[in-house]
Amino acid sequence: MGEADSVDFAIETIERNRPDVVFLDIQTPGKFGFELVNRINLQLKIIIVTAFDEYADRTFEVNALDYLLKPFNPERLAKVNELM
Repeated sequence: MGEADSVDFAIETIERNRPDVVFLDIQTPGKFGFELVNRINLQLKIIIVTAFDEYADRTFEVNALDYLLKPFNPERLAKVNELM
């Protein structure tokens, strides 16, 4: 497990730890979260987490597994587990 506060650090963390799943917030300091999707060269499941509903279409264009709109409740988060 890991946490990153920027796209660049997230890429480093993902490449080092090779997780199965990444929860990606669209609004990250300095860069747009979708930049990570375009730059990462690993097979992993991405779940978009954001407070902005206008990114739903783009989420599925990048083959994200799911889209969580903040604030989300524990029941909605549990449904993500069903997709994996």
